[in-house]
Amino acid sequence: YQRRVRGADTQVVMGEPASSDEFDVVKAINQRFPTEESLTGLEPFLKELKDQIAEMDDGIMVAVRQQATSGNKAQNDLKTAQAAILDLSSKTADIKTRAETSEQMVEEICADIKQLDHAKRNLENALRTLKGLQLIMAAVEQLRELAEMNQYRECSNLLHAVIPMTKRFEEHKRKIEKVSVLLDDFAEVKQSIRAQVFEDLGRFNDGMDLTREDVDKFADACLVVDALGPEAKQDMIAQFSNQLLQDYKSKFRPGLDIAALEKTEKRYSVLRKLLKNYEEQYEEVFPVNWKVPQKICEDFCRVTKTQLTAVLDKSGPGGPEVGALLHVLTKTIEFEQELGERFSEEVPVDETGQEVAVEVGDSEVAGLYDELATLDTRTTAGIRRKYELLRMIETKEKSGQGQLSSSATTISKPSTKFRGLISNVFEQYMSVYINAEERNMRQMIGRAVDEEQWGDGDSFTQYLDSSAQMFLGIKKSLQRCVSLNKAQPLSDIHEQVFCACLQDYADALRARVTLPGNYDMGVVICRIINTADYCFETSGELAVSMQKHLESLDTALAEAITVSNEQAEFRSVQNYAIRQLVSNLMDQLSNGFEMLAKMPWGMIQEVGDHSPYIDEISEVLQASVPKYGQNLVSAFFSMFCHRFVEAFIPKYIDTIFSCKNVDVIAVQQLLLDTGALRSLLLKVPSMGDATPSNMFTKFTTRDMCKVEDLLKVLMSDKDSMVEVFLTFVKDGTKEEFQRICGLKGLKNPELDTLVQVLQRRLPANRQ
Repeated sequence: YQRRVRGADTQVVMGEPASSDEFDVVKAINQRFPTEESLTGLEPFLKELKDQIAEMDDGIMVAVRQQATSGNKAQNDLKTAQAAILDLSSKTADIKTRAETSEQMVEEICADIKQLDHAKRNLENALRTLKGLQLIMAAVEQLRELAEMNQYRECSNLLHAVIPMTKRFEEHKRKIEKVSVLLDDFAEVKQSIRAQVFEDLGRFNDGMDLTREDVDKFADACLVVDALGPEAKQDMIAQFSNQLLQDYKSKFRPGLDIAALEKTEKRYSVLRKLLKNYEEQYEEVFPVNWKVPQKICEDFCRVTKTQLTAVLDKSGPGGPEVGALLHVLTKTIEFEQELGERFSEEVPVDETGQEVAVEVGDSEVAGLYDELATLDTRTTAGIRRKYELLRMIETKEKSGQGQLSSSATTISKPSTKFRGLISNVFEQYMSVYINAEERNMRQMIGRAVDEEQWGDGDSFTQYLDSSAQMFLGIKKSLQRCVSLNKAQPLSDIHEQVFCACLQDYADALRARVTLPGNYDMGVVICRIINTADYCFETSGELAVSMQKHLESLDTALAEAITVSNEQAEFRSVQNYAIRQLVSNLMDQLSNGFEMLAKMPWGMIQEVGDHSPYIDEISEVLQASVPKYGQNLVSAFFSMFCHRFVEAFIPKYIDTIFSCKNVDVIAVQQLLLDTGALRSLLLKVPSMGDATPSNMFTKFTTRDMCKVEDLLKVLMSDKDSMVEVFLTFVKDGTKEEFQRICGLKGLKNPELDTLVQVLQRRLPANRQ
């Protein structure tokens, strides 16, 4: 049976794959034929297997035939492809050979064209160079002729055309002798024309009457100067300005009477006349873009500053007279502002009217102008640098750097170029002004304090009139200093004058707190407390105002402005005055405390109404506290009430401990009096028409309860005193217990025993 099964084809049995690794033939047949009865189906099953094997054999034969046919076809296709590749390679090599031949031919043609192109360019350069040299040669002769005939307009046109051309030949000057000679001839002609033009323009500044022909001639001469370059233009403006100011320099030279400091205003009148004369005679001569009037004003300011420096140096060790110094400084600042408005500047602004930041180009040009203004031209290096700066300025202005954006517009604004140009000379002498201001302020404060009505007086406020006078004087002094438009003096006057005066006034208030006089000291102290607070607030506002004025002049100085020390001093005066007010009231209550100490406590038979010293204390408080409430600002009246209770209760306790023969009935009376005092103290704010604060009520009630607790200990018998003390006096110490025992009249042996018991039960921090 098994041999027959193994001989059968096992590729497919019972519909399951026979090629599987897990396929078990025996298991599959046993599943197909589990019993002998099932062997009846063996023959059909074998027949089925044989049919499947035959079918598979046929499939294999068909596959073999197809594979044989496909192999022959693929071999033929491969041979065809190889032949096509060989043919394509041959054609590619042929194309590459032809391309190399064509490239060589093109290079040969281009080489000829390039050579011709170089030849053309060289010929054009040679022609241009020869034409330029010819033009320069002709221009030299033509310029000589035009200069002899004073035809300056034609000279300027020719110079504008030739000068740029000569710059092209500068690099050949050392190599080619003829070019060097030609350029030297041109430079000589330029120098000759420059000297002639300067001589002509110098003559018409000597007071000659100009005709229309003269004006046109000199205007054309300015065109020649413009063509010669920025160096010639600046030299011409400087020469004209120097000639125009020559008479002024001589007339106001230091040492003459008219050059005195107090006559400085006459200097400014001279410049106004010069500017008016310029507008009448020379305005049509010089081009507008030369800004000749502005240059004249700048030179005038520098000359004036130099001469004023010499005048001030001769004013002696004490410096110039303060009145004259301030007057001249004020007029000088007004004059500088006048010049700034006369020569206004175009300032870029955005749509909201805010100034637009200057572009880099404008900033660079402005920096070059600033360097040029401060340049020392007395040395060779300075002169060389001057012309370098002029060339750089001209180049940058022509390049159009720093143009405004499309959304920006311009507005006319006074120029800041003249600010401080003359007035800065006075800064080193401003100490004279500062000292004078300090002297006047101290005298004013001294008079105000001496004339102060320290009592009720005629004042309608709760502050001292002298404080208002002091700040009014400070305000006027500040306005005078602000008008000078100088940062350093403004900072100095704040530190040396205002701060010093505030300190002096604080010292005066402190001294008055304890100085006796024919007035109610309580009212005086109340007004001093209010005034110290007023000075604290107003001095802070003064510092803010000072900072605002300084921010536009010097940010660093503005940030350094402070009155913190002075404000701290006024707070100190305030606290000192409140303590003194409390002390004065406590002195008035001394009679009541004395009555308490001298009460015949041992003779009291029964507890009745409160003791007489309560009425005495109440009368004093009713007489004084309402005045304090009326004259003190509410916040400080509340502070006074709190400080008073802080001082009153310890004094009351000390006075109780000083009493003699205090028995149980006396202690009961003291408890009654303490309750009455607590009610009286809680009403102290109300006496001054103020509402007691929760903190005041809580504090007063707490401390008066401590007094009652001490009295409860005093009322207990000696056997329970320790227990009562520990129960009621939560934070009591051994010293307090000893004082209670002493008040109770215990002898030393009894006292020592109770103290020992207490020490055993007291915490270590309360021993």
